[in-house]
Amino acid sequence: MEVWAYVCHRHRGWSLHRLRERVLRADARLNLSGRRMMLASSAVAAPFRRILWPRINALHWSGP
Repeated sequence: MEVWAYVCHRHRGWSLHRLRERVLRADARLNLSGRRMMLASSAVAAPFRRILWPRINALHWSGP
């Protein structure tokens, strides 16, 4: 949770690469395949998922 607080404080956007490096280090994988993105994570990453998932769903994705 400290990581997300830092991001909100600094008002910086994160790329997928930076997200993988900083947040998903907690034994998780981000698989990108075609149009799908799958997040496989452990229970350790649950607090991050609770914070990040609503924000990810709120993003406006480009159409096909």
